[in-house]
Amino acid sequence: MPEDIESQDRTVSAPGEGVGGWLLVLCVVWVVATPLVAAHNLLSHFQQASSDFAYTRGLEQYLVLVSGMRLFLVIFSMHAGICLWTERPRAVRTAKRYLWSFLVCLIVGVALAFLMVEWPEDKMEDLVREIAIEVGESLIFFTTCYLYLVKSKRVKSTYMQ
Repeated sequence: MPEDIESQDRTVSAPGEGVGGWLLVLCVVWVVATPLVAAHNLLSHFQQASSDFAYTRGLEQYLVLVSGMRLFLVIFSMHAGICLWTERPRAVRTAKRYLWSFLVCLIVGVALAFLMVEWPEDKMEDLVREIAIEVGESLIFFTTCYLYLVKSKRVKSTYMQ
């Protein structure tokens, strides 16, 4: 009888192990919240910019390209979150790769905003402010998630790093 118990999968984690607490919050954010926020942002960005497509060269192409990058990030976010949630091997490595991809896409997106689009002079001040806010929020997200994955006792004990 004891052999049967040992051969079964562990269903109850020790305190501080398993997907719970802030790790569960991270998984829910990446699997559920990220796709919802991305869909909202995609629709609102296209609605706001659609009236400017006619006189701002490169804006529509830029939004299509950035939307593709964001779709990639949403799929990667969901994959990384599911890997963490289901305690798959190399889940933390996958999560870190997602975060680095997020950071690279942020940098590329900002660079393309200035390389692809001919912004009217009267819009530059608002554009720079909006980009600065998005970069600041994104860096806080990246740093918080990455430090959690690196420093968390729960992550270390759950994934045996």
